[in-house]
Amino acid sequence: IYTDFDRDITIYLETRADRSVETGLRQLIANQFDRLQVLDPDAYQLLCRAGCYRYQDLSRVNIDALFCLLWDVESERRLIVINALKNRSLIEFQSGKYWLHPAVRAEAIARLRHTDDWTKTHQQAANYWANSVTKIIDINTAITGLEAYYHYLEISDFPRAARVLLQPRDNQWGQFLPLASNLYRMGAIQPVLTAITQIIPVLPQDRDRAELANILGDVYSIVGQVHQAIETQQQAIDYTTMALAKTDRNDRSHHTHCLNILNIDSLLSMGLYQLDLWELNEASCLFEKVIEMASNPVGDRWAQKAIVCLALVRSYLDDFDISRELLTKIETLNIHHTWTGSSAYFLQKIGQTYTNLGDLDRANIIYQQTLTFCQTGNYLQTQGRTLTSLAQLDRLQGNLESAQTTHLQSIEILDRLGAKCDLAEAYYQAGLTWQQAGDLTQSQIYGDLHARKLFTEIDAPQQLAKMKARIY
Repeated sequence: IYTDFDRDITIYLETRADRSVETGLRQLIANQFDRLQVLDPDAYQLLCRAGCYRYQDLSRVNIDALFCLLWDVESERRLIVINALKNRSLIEFQSGKYWLHPAVRAEAIARLRHTDDWTKTHQQAANYWANSVTKIIDINTAITGLEAYYHYLEISDFPRAARVLLQPRDNQWGQFLPLASNLYRMGAIQPVLTAITQIIPVLPQDRDRAELANILGDVYSIVGQVHQAIETQQQAIDYTTMALAKTDRNDRSHHTHCLNILNIDSLLSMGLYQLDLWELNEASCLFEKVIEMASNPVGDRWAQKAIVCLALVRSYLDDFDISRELLTKIETLNIHHTWTGSSAYFLQKIGQTYTNLGDLDRANIIYQQTLTFCQTGNYLQTQGRTLTSLAQLDRLQGNLESAQTTHLQSIEILDRLGAKCDLAEAYYQAGLTWQQAGDLTQSQIYGDLHARKLFTEIDAPQQLAKMKARIY
């Protein structure tokens, strides 16, 4: 542009339609690679290997990411090799971060692909990303950990790609969860959906495939593919059943324990999906089954979760005495003191149960605690759900302006996430609030237009029947 277009970028962009211009640039880059290969083979080798990084979600890398690609160069020479690329302007550098220009990367990756270094380079890069994240503290660390997946995908090492998604790490909520679970809880729903669906069909029907199916079911549910979610959880149960059939009945190993817990968790998830569809009796049966299977010290956490969900379902069915009795089993008098941020999802359901039972003060206390957990932990989906519940609480108490403001906050979060089931409920509750405020036009927009449309897409006939009972 400086030489041939008199420093005028506008003229250059207008001329880009002429393919000879781009061909000339590509040839210039290729010539630089060829020259470097002769003058400095180590720098040439690093430049090609550096093309393995995607420079997408993480557009720049630290110097350690380049060091790990110099496995066959003496440690005292590695910085010299990197500086050789910097001095020739073949690698970009700023504030301690490195990256390749897209045109340079295209040439680098094309050349790397035809060398014996292709597989080992991606393995080294995957190890670097995996080892660089020890705890998930925010969405950036979660995305950093996911980079290892893409390298294994490039070399078709699907079992190791699966292990990246399933590698458990401590998170900011005090949980020890697989990377994929941490990602979707933080709102990175589409990357998880894409990653799992790319590899799950080519994995053996073992524990890894069952665990991925379990996570995939939750993601399908979030995006509104609830029937697909139920089917996927059933597949997870089938995989665990096959795996358990290969073990001895008296086997008390950690592997067997994990398979049994996975089975219970899939049933719990299926109950939650049926609740999203408003299939209350089916949900109730599944939660009761979980309680029966998990009623021992090992599965106690799942039993408590299922009791919470069953109490909510019974309150929706107007079985208020049963609902209250169930709540007493989880020490609800101290629930907001004894439960932590890792339980935010189920705390919201306890608050909703108290709302249905008419104990609005206690519901408000639990919602506020839940909201604090969500905001400090970046748990966006549950934050959106809790805001919907708080708006409903304001409506029941006649605080309509506050309810409307909170509804809009909830809708914004859930719409941004693409959490279709929760968004449908948010629109439904907003329609009721604007109806109570006397704004029937806006009520119909939220209810008839948005909520009904989403429940129809989800294929939730019982939710549509529920809506018919409330006139907009």
